[in-house]
This record gives sequence, C-alpha cells and structure tokens, in this order.
Amino acid sequence: MLDLSRISGSPPSSVLSGKQRGETVRSDFKIEALDHVGDDISVRLPEGLDAITPSFVLGLFGRSVQKLGSIEAFFAKYQFDGAGPHLQAQIRRGAEYSLVRGNPL
Repeated sequence: MLDLSRISGSPPSSVLSGKQRGETVRSDFKIEALDHVGDDISVRLPEGLDAITPSFVLGLFGRSVQKLGSIEAFFAKYQFDGAGPHLQAQIRRGAEYSLVRGNPL
C-alpha cells in the first residue's frame, strides 16, 4: 500500500499540489521501485482531501504512466480506492498530462 496520508502534514492539508512536491514524494516513497513490482498497488489518499492537482500527479506518477504506456495500465497498477469521482478526475488529468509530448506543466 502507498499511504499518501503520511505526507498531508499536521494539521492535515486538504490539497496536494505542485509538481516539485510530487517529485519529492515520488523519491521519498521510492515509486520507481514500485513500478517494477508485479503486484498492483493500492493508493490511500489522506482523509479530508479536497483536491489533488494534476501537477502533483504529474510529479508523483508521470514517469510511471510513461513506463506503463497508457492511462488504463496505470489505473490497473495503481488503484485509488475510496477516491470519489472528483479526485479520480483530477488524478486522471495529471496522468494524461504525462503522455503529452514536450513539457506539459
């Protein structure tokens, strides 16, 4: 399990934002290694999370989406259980940006 509630701070933040912060979390949580594990990964979002910006998702998972090759493969590997439709849409948008050529953000 990838428990992102560990990064929400005290008091917990209701927004996860920023590409650089996403990249830092990617490094801290060793996402690169998780990309190579055969198992699916359950991602736990912080309670009370109102937004996860596409730039944060791009920093955190952009390279993972590129390695996996498609949005569908990414969501099959990384499962955001309990994320409502609004958060799922924000995560999807960030994942889609990672497949855009050039520098999307």
